[in-house]
Amino acid sequence: MTPDERDDIRRLWKSQADDPPGVSLEIVQTRSRVLERRVHRRNIGEYAAALVVFAFVLPRIWTASNGVLAAGGTVLLAGITYVMYRMHAFGSARTMPADLAVRSCVEFHRAELERQRDLLQNIWTRYLLPFWPGMGLILIGSTLEHPERWPFALGTAVLAVLMAFQIAWMNKRSAKTLQEMIDRLKENPMAALRTDPPSLTLAQRLSVWVMMSLLGATAVLFVMQRFFPNVKAGILSFAGLPAATPNAVFILLLLVVGVAVQAAWSMIRRR
Repeated sequence: MTPDERDDIRRLWKSQADDPPGVSLEIVQTRSRVLERRVHRRNIGEYAAALVVFAFVLPRIWTASNGVLAAGGTVLLAGITYVMYRMHAFGSARTMPADLAVRSCVEFHRAELERQRDLLQNIWTRYLLPFWPGMGLILIGSTLEHPERWPFALGTAVLAVLMAFQIAWMNKRSAKTLQEMIDRLKENPMAALRTDPPSLTLAQRLSVWVMMSLLGATAVLFVMQRFFPNVKAGILSFAGLPAATPNAVFILLLLVVGVAVQAAWSMIRRR
């Protein structure tokens, strides 16, 4: 046996001796793949949403009725670009190398959890605040163009702030959950890896459903008013509401429908 072969055997024996007791390579790799898929799906959704905003805002920068609106659209797209860059740089999921020992796999998985925790903890600077300057300029530009619509602009600003705090609260709760998983992984890797991650509470699910439904309702209202005005009148007539009903009532109607659909889908997935 050559000296190099003896060194390889010694390193292999040492790595196996340091492995956490009761932890198999398969379960660590499985947990890592689950985390990677979840992060990948989240990022794909964020990138898709950013592309939709780009496709909607970019053409309107050149046709904006005043300079404030054009500046707001430009600043908003710059903020979205910054957010997507930070998410790609600090929130992308890395694939666990296949040739790692068990302890190295556990350390790799813990490092990935820590990266996602840090991303969620810095939600204000990495995600929320970069949107506000552009959105603020757009609201100001819209108010300058139509001064009589200032209550709508004020309501939109208040809604945006409330939604930002809602998103921040959800992400802080998720960061706390990740920190608990990291602590358990340090204290007892076997128990931590064999325990399923905690699911969202009913209150958390409801808040997510309301937030997503509100965003969807606002988008649907905009599309209907711009491209299908008769559809909105038909829905209001079917619901027994007058066609002159304010948009807020129509959004509330869509919000209720959106929450109900998401709740039904969640129950179907649980079966």
